[in-house]
Amino acid sequence: MATNDRFLHLNQEISEARREIDILRKQITGLRETNKKDVQRLEKLVKQMCKSSLASDKTTEPFVDLSCKPIGYLRSIFKFKNGIPRQPSVCQQARGWLTIESTTYNPEHSLEGLESFNYLWIIFVFHKNNNEYTKAKVKPPRLDGVKVGLFSTRCPYRPNPIGLTLAKIEKIEGSTVYLSGIDILDGTPVLDIKPYISDYDQPNQLAFTIEPTSTSDIGGKQNQDDQLDVKALNDQENGDKTENSVAASWISQPPIDELDIRFTNFAEEQLRQFDAVNDKPFHLEQLKTSAELKTAIINILKADPRSVYRRNHCQGRLYFFCLDNAHVTCWFDKNVAEVVRIQPMAFRDSNLKRNE
Repeated sequence: MATNDRFLHLNQEISEARREIDILRKQITGLRETNKKDVQRLEKLVKQMCKSSLASDKTTEPFVDLSCKPIGYLRSIFKFKNGIPRQPSVCQQARGWLTIESTTYNPEHSLEGLESFNYLWIIFVFHKNNNEYTKAKVKPPRLDGVKVGLFSTRCPYRPNPIGLTLAKIEKIEGSTVYLSGIDILDGTPVLDIKPYISDYDQPNQLAFTIEPTSTSDIGGKQNQDDQLDVKALNDQENGDKTENSVAASWISQPPIDELDIRFTNFAEEQLRQFDAVNDKPFHLEQLKTSAELKTAIINILKADPRSVYRRNHCQGRLYFFCLDNAHVTCWFDKNVAEVVRIQPMAFRDSNLKRNE
């Protein structure tokens, strides 16, 4: 009996010790959370003090309001980031439109005169960037893992997520500009548009000229001599100053080979069903024919839309991207990209719902 009593007493002590340990654990957890919040508050306070110090050091600089608001939102055939060309020249079939929005001025009036140009610059925001950190060096996909400075690339992850692209003006109707050759995600906020002017925007077109003095300013032989001197100076300046633009060698000669694009018989059969006048679900919204859709797919895949990580670590896996109303499934094997399926977006959405 005495032994049993001793066991019962030991069990009670063990149970009590366990309860005390649990209490201590809860207290430690609580202290950790409190300490974490205190550290966060201190970090926030330090950051505010640093900002105040920097602001006080820059009191001599004029204040600049950097707030911007979109002039409109671009509608595009690219509904998802996968498969979007990295440059506008990659896929000329990529279409979209921008409707100018404003409560302070007439949007239609703001576009008057733009019909005299056939290209424009689009300044936009990378609004779907999921990375808050900016690195000094990045790995452009075209260099296949080699690092270069951020500002020598067109990487979308920048100190300020601002993008620039050149697009062709197809037509202007009211307050809407219809475009082609775009490389922008559907729903992207646009900050500004400016006409492309080859005389100014192409370096090899630039020439430093001096306008001759008007005959009404001085007159006589002196003015004629001035014009002769100006002509000679212009000829000399044009010969010395006009030069072609220069770009890094990896732009025109990347270390990766161009891909060979193939379609399976099944994909070809599906592709033929797409048409702009076709009944749903095999309809096209911006592209006009199945042949144009095929050309767009080839152009996108030839430039290899995969990231460096996907290219080097996800070989053999299926790759998906969306183009207009088509959901494209393909896979890569060395220097070959094979399209295995081209479904309407409605089929893709229904498959996703079944898998949920």
